[in-house]
Amino acid sequence: MANDSTASDIQRACDLMTKIGLAMLVTRDGDKLRAHPMSAYLERDEDTIYFLTDARRHKDEEIARDPHVNLAFADPGSQKYVAL
Repeated sequence: MANDSTASDIQRACDLMTKIGLAMLVTRDGDKLRAHPMSAYLERDEDTIYFLTDARRHKDEEIARDPHVNLAFADPGSQKYVAL
């Protein structure tokens, strides 16, 4: 169970991700990094982030080959960022 500080940090990050709504998903394709803009929807009850994406792209294969990814949300106007 998360302590109060951790739970507060998680809630703050989720609030920011929900407000921003758009993320950059960075995957690996061999020795190349590929950045994909993704529309994100957070479902807090499920501890899940859903994405709207084009099924014709290669993100799924890239993630299957190397599941180490970066997900970055940015609101430069308020200088607030979340990276997972």
